Amino acid sequence: MITIGELHEILKHVKNRKSCGLDNLPMELSKFGGNELKIHLLELFNKIIDKNQMPQEWETGMVINIHKKEHKANFLKL
Repeated sequence: MITIGELHEILKHVKNRKSCGLDNLPMELSKFGGNELKIHLLELFNKIIDKNQMPQEWETGMVINIHKKEHKANFLKL
């Protein structure tokens, strides 16, 4: 099981200003959302560990290529 101290330690090292997942929630919300939100996250994570089952939505990812101008031109020539 994950403790509240472990959750705080992990969230301290999470990088800010990263793109959201499919839920459109920025990581800063988890990081700076307050103790009540962290308790709910902790309950969720511990329930996942206890049941040994991750939500299927978490297995979905989205990759979007963002070309810089010079690289896009080179890509189109291929």
